[in-house]
Amino acid sequence: MQHTPTSRAPDSIAPAPRGLERLTGGLLIIYGLLVLATVTTRIGSQSDQADFFQTAMMIATNRDLYLASAVINLISNVLLLALAALLYLTLSRREPALLLVGTCVLVASASVWVVSSAAGLALLSIIDSHSGEGTVPLQAMAASGPTIELIREVTGKASFTLAALALLAIGAAISWRGMVPRWLGWLAVATGLLMLFIWSDDAALLHRVGGAGYLLWLWLLGGWLLLKGTHPPADS
Repeated sequence: MQHTPTSRAPDSIAPAPRGLERLTGGLLIIYGLLVLATVTTRIGSQSDQADFFQTAMMIATNRDLYLASAVINLISNVLLLALAALLYLTLSRREPALLLVGTCVLVASASVWVVSSAAGLALLSIIDSHSGEGTVPLQAMAASGPTIELIREVTGKASFTLAALALLAIGAAISWRGMVPRWLGWLAVATGLLMLFIWSDDAALLHRVGGAGYLLWLWLLGGWLLLKGTHPPADS
């Protein structure tokens, strides 16, 4: 007698291999630490200044810290490219469509951040080539420096926005399908909404809270995948 194959219920879908879950979780935690290091060194090397030339002087004064920030940022976003693929492989078994959207947007975010990091390194190169004994000639810097700084700033904000949109998609998938506890999905959605305020100077506090939420989400999701995997508790 021939048996007719039956479809499996969504909750019976096999989870990702534990090795993949642990790898994804561990790299999420490492990525979060790299993001924290990037932010810390950037704040130390380049706080908000009234105009570009004051910014250039501060970068020249804190050159090594600024260089460290740009390099760490570049490394973290190369890692994010790999993490996007790992997140999809780890979480997509229950909701592949939303996870595909979220991780593709995450790839776009990392790619734009790489451009921003490259612009930051180009700016440092210009400052180095025109600086001497702690001064930066204004006429020499005026030709290309402000344009490169604008590119760095706009691409940085655009990448932050794309990361927010990725969180909204990934968080929606988690909240809906529960491949990990649903509260991690709601945290991602709330964080993504706050991060979208990056373009409003009047709402700087909100997007900074969103940035902190992003780090918290990375570490919580990473820890969950590392220690427990994609088997949520019954009440999640």
